[in-house]
Amino acid sequence: MADEIATALDIKEKPEMFIVNSQGLTNALAVKFLSRKYTLLFSDLVDLLWEEKKQDQLRFVIAHELAHHAAGHVNFWINLLMKPAMFIPFLGSAYSRACELTCDRIAAEIINNKSASINALITLASGSRELVTATNNDSFVQQELSVPTVFGFLQEITSSHPRMTKRVIAINAISLVIKNRL
Repeated sequence: MADEIATALDIKEKPEMFIVNSQGLTNALAVKFLSRKYTLLFSDLVDLLWEEKKQDQLRFVIAHELAHHAAGHVNFWINLLMKPAMFIPFLGSAYSRACELTCDRIAAEIINNKSASINALITLASGSRELVTATNNDSFVQQELSVPTVFGFLQEITSSHPRMTKRVIAINAISLVIKNRL
């Protein structure tokens, strides 16, 4: 899966991929240490997505992490150039959120399965196989409307990642743009 996705992203030097015992955590990371690139998948997330019918969801997560490598988000020199911006309040976290949304969009385009992309994000949000199957995607998105304005704003400007509801909304929006182009 990772090799196929790395090829689709035109990644010449494919990052090494590891499954990490996460003791209940569901996450994945793109990392560069010295000159080596790595993609880490937490074991409990892989377990949640490993079922045969969920292969595209796992592909979405892998594509998202590899997109960080392809887009240069873990590049030492790019991060060094961005370092001064990190000292400007809220600018660093805004850049990080933009990176996450970019990688979501790239991953959704690579796997070309909107439903699997959204379900992968909901799985990350819930961390539960039972809750994912019982979650109504439209209701999940509607939760964004109930976030208190001030709290939502403060939480967002200090967070490195957009709320999952916003990430799902962004996947829905990009799907509409692509559909309208056709």
